[in-house]
Amino acid sequence: MSSEWISLNLVTIRQGPLPELEILRGVLAEEGIQSTIPDATIKLWDPFITGANSFSCTLQVPLAHRERALATLEQNDAQARDALHEMGDREWAGSEDEPTAEDQRQGELSAVGRRICWAVLFGFTHPFAIYWAHSDFKQLRSVERRPQGKSFVVLALAAMVVSWFAWGFNLFVA
Repeated sequence: MSSEWISLNLVTIRQGPLPELEILRGVLAEEGIQSTIPDATIKLWDPFITGANSFSCTLQVPLAHRERALATLEQNDAQARDALHEMGDREWAGSEDEPTAEDQRQGELSAVGRRICWAVLFGFTHPFAIYWAHSDFKQLRSVERRPQGKSFVVLALAAMVVSWFAWGFNLFVA
């Protein structure tokens, strides 16, 4: 272990999911730059003990190697974008075209749909699901095509209503 690690002058250069940071750690090791992911072990064993941002870790390097590490990672990101662009995967390569208003609308509606599905899981969040579903279905009229996963949202809402009827039946009839 070198003296750089003993001084503990570490700086965070990247934050993200653990598998991605492990790959970047290997990229830095190829360049001879030592790095560490200090919260890797706890994230593997109990990710929720660290709070709301449970699946995000930090990649740290000694302060003396910060600039070189950032340059290496930037070069690696550029190579990855080029390779993905050559493969034709525009979504991952970050295409140069600006997303259209319709694409942004589709993304917003998909996000609301995910929120609705999560809110259906617990009885105390059903009012949120109803509120979001009402606004979501009103907004669906203004788009040309349905966002991906809307059928699942409708199925989740139907399951919520069925659970209400089952609860009401047990409460009042049985």
